[in-house]
Amino acid sequence: MLNETWRLLQALRAAQINVPSQHPLIRPLPKSERNLLRVRLDKSGRVAAVEDVAESERSGIRRIIKTSDGSFPVLKVNRQLLDVPASDKSRTEADSISLLSLSMAVHPVRKWRDAGWQWADSLKKAAVCRRILKNENGGNDIGILGQRLELALASDDHFTTELVRQAVRALEQGRLSSLQTVRELLIGKRKKGTTSTSNDQPAQEGNLSVLLVLDLDQALGGGVYGAKSWERVAALFPTDAAARDRIHVHLAGASAFGGDGELLREPFPQVKLPCLEHLFRCCQWPAMTTKRSARSGMD
Repeated sequence: MLNETWRLLQALRAAQINVPSQHPLIRPLPKSERNLLRVRLDKSGRVAAVEDVAESERSGIRRIIKTSDGSFPVLKVNRQLLDVPASDKSRTEADSISLLSLSMAVHPVRKWRDAGWQWADSLKKAAVCRRILKNENGGNDIGILGQRLELALASDDHFTTELVRQAVRALEQGRLSSLQTVRELLIGKRKKGTTSTSNDQPAQEGNLSVLLVLDLDQALGGGVYGAKSWERVAALFPTDAAARDRIHVHLAGASAFGGDGELLREPFPQVKLPCLEHLFRCCQWPAMTTKRSARSGMD
């Protein structure tokens, strides 16, 4: 079967037919994810700006994620960034820019491991992107962004502190319109059915719906979320991001199925085929079993 598939791929390439592939870990954002903030990182990993994400941009956003693990380059926020006591009035009244500014000045900012405990997984994916895309023409923006995220999270609280300051500053200067999204990011999500005057219903801990869409402060190539960049990532990123942590791996310097040693770091005996991935994948077949017929008593 592999031989026939390889011949088919050769024929398609000879005819200059581009075969689309779907990487199992690269996925678009669900339509239900509405609370997005773009966070731009500079060369030193500092937060350069916090911006709105236009509706027209949402369909092009991709992230590397398995199930509920940390994703990259989109980060899931697990807990509000400001450590606000439940009894504090800002938990129910911080629905204006001035009150958010006051909360930022009064309350401490949480460390990133407390606000985004899945970000450790995001860092692993960022490191893989940085390594495999280092010398690539396509997708290099994503590798550079991975390096900047590593710099940003090298400190326990620099990233979260800068994120809070830049978000509030953008609101104050009128460069950011997502007031409720920033409120949820800083203070927490308000319980359903409550209003800004409902002082007996504080904001909820956790269960946030805010996603941080990481980006470069200046696009260096095709852009982090450009289609060509993600085509290169799909060709090189391991289909199992945890494969490097396993004892049994198979490695080839070159393969007829495409790629190099980095591509083939998969849990044996899976082999990632660069063609027809949207129809089938070659993997370990389940053991053949026989069932005895109750009527004839024969296999």
